[in-house]
Amino acid sequence: MIITVLLAIAFSTKAHVNLLNPSGGEIYNPGDTVEIQWQIAISHALQNWDLFFSEDGGSTWDTIQIDIPSTGNAVGTVVNYTWVVPDIITSQARIWVYMDNTGTDYDDESPDFTIAANVQITNPIGGETFIQNDIVNVQWEFDIGQSPLNFDLLFSEDGGVNWDTLQANIPAGTLSYQWTVPAIATTLGRIKIVLDNAGNDYEDMSGNFIIATFPTGVNEKENTLSLSIFPNPFTNNTTIFFDNPKNEKHTLIIQNVNGQIVRTVDNITGSVLSLERGKLSAGLYTYRLVQKNAKQMYNGKFIIR
Repeated sequence: MIITVLLAIAFSTKAHVNLLNPSGGEIYNPGDTVEIQWQIAISHALQNWDLFFSEDGGSTWDTIQIDIPSTGNAVGTVVNYTWVVPDIITSQARIWVYMDNTGTDYDDESPDFTIAANVQITNPIGGETFIQNDIVNVQWEFDIGQSPLNFDLLFSEDGGVNWDTLQANIPAGTLSYQWTVPAIATTLGRIKIVLDNAGNDYEDMSGNFIIATFPTGVNEKENTLSLSIFPNPFTNNTTIFFDNPKNEKHTLIIQNVNGQIVRTVDNITGSVLSLERGKLSAGLYTYRLVQKNAKQMYNGKFIIR
């Protein structure tokens, strides 16, 4: 008898408000606009509503909106809230609606639904370094079956603020494109793929990558003295050659694209320096080779692949 009563109380708590949408089993894309909808089943002295979202089947909850104003407390009243699907991937998404009353509060939550990217860039993904005229095999794939009409491929040199079309109306069965890297210098290169559907269109973009325009050997000159790096780009090690007829002490300072100093080599007295990659990640770097008395300085760039 006690068990029966407890079950009845639990049931009635959920039955006072009914979450209508989502109802479980839906598949949404990040960035989609969804109308969350619920209905009053039993009238109360309603104050307002709270909405929450879970990406782990209800183990934890994030607030969508609290104190949503009441539009009435009559039985059958339907309430709507426009929600933008967050940029996450999960098959255990849930919505929870909470009915704030002057007395007992009531709630309801949806079963699991899915958030997934309908199309996804697999190359490049961001962090790569390319040289002008490199041929890059841009690739993408489906995460969820659609009825695609075609694809559009775009390129940005400013982190996605502006986009240039590389190719429009790529056939639906094609999942790659041979792209020739343009002759520009940027640390904010991005690729975007757009899935053109008969219904909603979907898109995905890469993270930022680097395009360098200087040739494979870098030569910097100052005060009629010369410096060269070979090979450049390099993978494991390279050699720096520079004029130092009096074996003056120099310091090598290496910075990443964010201007952070990532390595310093002091007391260089010869004219040849072997530079090991060590823990430096792939990318574009700038350097300064400074003489101790500051009479001369070499500036340049190199790429690690």
